[in-house]
Amino acid sequence: MDHKTIARRALPRAPRIFLASVSLVVAAPTIAAEAQKEPPNITVIGQRDEMQRVTVDPLNTPLTQPTTGELMKRTPGGNVNFNGPLTGIGQYRGMFAYRINTQIDDMPVTVGGPNWMDAPLHNAPMPLLDSLEVQRGITPVSAGSETIGGNVRASKRSSDFSATGDFEFHGGVNASAQTVDGGYGIGAVLAGSNDKHRLHASGVVEEGDDTEFPGGKIRPTEYDRTAWGLGYGLSLGNNELGLDYSRNETSNSGSPALPMDIRFIDTDLFSGRYTGSIGGTTLTARLNYNEVEHGMDNFTLRAPPPDPARYRQNLANGDGTGFELSALTAFRSGKFAYGIDGDLTNHDSRITNPNNAMFFVEAFNDVKRDRVGLFGEWSTPIDDTWAYEFGGRYTQVNADAGTVNGTPAMMMPPAQSLRDEFNAADRKLDWNLVDAVGKLFYRVSDTLRVDLGLGHKERAPVYQELYLWLPLQATAGLADGKNYVGNLDLKQEKSNVVDLGLDWRNGGSFFGPRVFYKRVDDYIQGTPSTDPRVIMISTMNGDPNPLQFTNVDAEFYGFDADFGIQLPASVRIDGVLSYVRGKRRDIDDNLYRIAPLTSVVGLTVDRSRWSATLEGQFASEQDKVSETNEETPTPGYGIANLYGSFRGLEQLVLTAGVNNVLDKEFRDHTNGVNRARNSDVAVGQRLPGPGRSFFARISYNW
Repeated sequence: MDHKTIARRALPRAPRIFLASVSLVVAAPTIAAEAQKEPPNITVIGQRDEMQRVTVDPLNTPLTQPTTGELMKRTPGGNVNFNGPLTGIGQYRGMFAYRINTQIDDMPVTVGGPNWMDAPLHNAPMPLLDSLEVQRGITPVSAGSETIGGNVRASKRSSDFSATGDFEFHGGVNASAQTVDGGYGIGAVLAGSNDKHRLHASGVVEEGDDTEFPGGKIRPTEYDRTAWGLGYGLSLGNNELGLDYSRNETSNSGSPALPMDIRFIDTDLFSGRYTGSIGGTTLTARLNYNEVEHGMDNFTLRAPPPDPARYRQNLANGDGTGFELSALTAFRSGKFAYGIDGDLTNHDSRITNPNNAMFFVEAFNDVKRDRVGLFGEWSTPIDDTWAYEFGGRYTQVNADAGTVNGTPAMMMPPAQSLRDEFNAADRKLDWNLVDAVGKLFYRVSDTLRVDLGLGHKERAPVYQELYLWLPLQATAGLADGKNYVGNLDLKQEKSNVVDLGLDWRNGGSFFGPRVFYKRVDDYIQGTPSTDPRVIMISTMNGDPNPLQFTNVDAEFYGFDADFGIQLPASVRIDGVLSYVRGKRRDIDDNLYRIAPLTSVVGLTVDRSRWSATLEGQFASEQDKVSETNEETPTPGYGIANLYGSFRGLEQLVLTAGVNNVLDKEFRDHTNGVNRARNSDVAVGQRLPGPGRSFFARISYNW
């Protein structure tokens, strides 16, 4: 592709509406097994299971934003860093982005954009999403490497084997629309299976205009995304093989909290998985690959810079290969899991100016980051009086980058000096990481269990933190408006954490509070740069106080809980409550973009054919902000949502309601700060939440 122009011609609107209509008629979104189940009841949060995961069902959740990351708000300890309608970065207990291990159908996904416009959950569009699982507390070592901030797993709709040799076809569709952005989404999966073969085809179309709020419109927040996929599975006795391919195409979509907007993101994902058993041992092998091409600019969707010399466009590419070979076997009244896994990733990013063919900046060139891990984990059944989980993991991470160049380095001695210093440095780096987790579960009674977890987790620096040689805002979606430079001397982060919780269940009621403390040494954080070359170049680009990624000391502590109360007459109350405090230990300052005390609570009347819910979303003031990042406080708020569902037929569910009933203006502290000048939100203000929105959704399975 010519770097002088990255614009990709979008599919005309009429054919896209036609494709959406065809998908609605001929495709089917639900897995074969789910097609025969009763439609689930509407609840505020998802189902809890005995393995300490919280699962959120997207079809039973009244969302306004199309980003799957919004579901994180409905999990205890969870939140989302919102930079745009399709750019939601999951947060858990104050950590986000690379610190959270995010998987799509057990597959780690390589992000193509250096500013995380295509954050991992971007690859699980809401209309195709079956569930979102968040691991509560300390992540088991078997979940993957570098899980210092948690583990999130998105599962898309697929197919399942049937019980007999007769081939069965199942199907369904879900479609939704909302008024706040005139948007709609249609998702479908067609599934067929018998006891030996399963196959499915999926498709989704999503489109919306700029989001409205009580003060006008948030520009640019339009979005346009399509995706489709194919899958096949083979079952022979104790052996199963699965093959899947999916393609995501995102066209013009805004990200007003970032320096540029999405022009296109084209992602291909391939995965193969084998499971089988030999004796009492279950074997799993996984091989996956994904490739991303991502174009963005600062002049198409937002008001262009007044100076033509400030026009910027960026073409970024990324690819990753992941693998796993593991086994699960019986061991001392429990199970022992062990194996090897890893991923090999590559990144490039080149910035140009369409008004000046001579201008370019190689932000990242031929960057490689590879990691391979070995793990072992023993666990016993959690329903015993005493249960245990002990695990250890060793991971080796290697990183390297090619030489860089750019027009600024050809014209300005300070930039030339930074380039030459970077190119002459030893850029081939490695780290050895060790994780250890121990958990105890004590069942006090049939209704009450006490959980205690201790863990040590480590994370190596990522390529933005290492190889950003010129002060830029390519920071994995930090969206603080600051220019950053990398640091080749960064150490790995080391975290020690303790997690204590209760799990009480009695009939339809439950209460799961947890408290935690996490102490992080060598936490990677931007600190004021003292390099006069960096300061001079950054000042010319609008930021006189640039930051450099540096190792500091930090701590996180807080509590979170989920709860449900079953009342008479089929009435229930459900909710989540989350609080985290994040601060530096080396200086008197707070960490950046930490959510305040938040809660989601719903009162539901649930009958056999219908349900109705009155829901409140609340957040307290956040005045514990980062002075280093020049972060501003955010006032607290409370909004109300009202929605209900009707189950007219066994396979049909209709849901409708209104979000933000009182059309209240509010701002989540984890929203980014506006950068676009053509918005009704002033530059430098935190992005507001959506205004009043009427929505409707239909789901039909057969």
